[in-house]
Order: sequence, then C-alpha cells, then structure tokens
Amino acid sequence: MYSNQERVCLLGDSGYAVTPWMLTPFQNPATNIERYFNKVHARERVIIERCFGQLKRRFPMLKYTVRLKTDRICRYIMCGFILHNCAKFLNDAYEHFQEIDVEEAPVMPALYAEPNNAAIRRRGIQFRNEIAEVMYRQR
Repeated sequence: MYSNQERVCLLGDSGYAVTPWMLTPFQNPATNIERYFNKVHARERVIIERCFGQLKRRFPMLKYTVRLKTDRICRYIMCGFILHNCAKFLNDAYEHFQEIDVEEAPVMPALYAEPNNAAIRRRGIQFRNEIAEVMYRQR
C-alpha cells in the first residue's frame, strides 16, 4: 500500500505512469486546465533536466553506466550535486555550459497486471486533476 501523506510528488515525463507521487503531463490535453498544467509542468521539469545536463557535462562519468553497488548510487550522485553547487558558488571557470534541448521521452504504455496498480493510477489521475484545477484557478 502506498502512502503519500505529505502530498508531495515528483514531476515525470510521459514515459512514466501517473501516480499520486509522480505527476506526468496529460497525454492529449483537451481543456484549458489540462493545457495550462502541461505548460507549467514542462516549464518546471526543464529546470531539473538542465541541472542534470550541467551535472553530466561537469562530471562525464554520469553520462555512462554507473558501476557502483546500488546502495551507493544515491550518495555518488548527491556528491556530484554538492560539488557542482560548490563550483557554481565559487564561480568556477567551467560554468559556461551550452543550453541543452530536452527531448520528450517516448510514450510507454503502462501495464497493469494487478488491480491495485489500476487503483493507484486512478488516485494519481485524481490527484493530478486536483493539482491542475488549483493551478489554473491561481494563475
């Protein structure tokens, strides 16, 4: 059973299934609310995509397969972000990065072998709809 009591979530591209903890864009936005949500979602998600791009250019080892034990990968990546932020704070000469084009990931069909997965997806859709309506009202 999932628990998202804090009502926090991640922003994912359309390659992910919508869940209460992973907000993805509407596949075929039909309303102004859905189009507005997709616009804001893309604008916010591109920030982290650029950040990942900068990090991979600063530390090319992150472009390729990370050959570490699974329990060490998060620390490894976190260290990269810390060093990257320190370098930015110190005005490191390697700060001039080229802009990257963020490509939308191909849409992957979501497979739901268990009824519970369908229920999670329904809750995710409901949560995304609630967020989209609040965002549209507050624009």
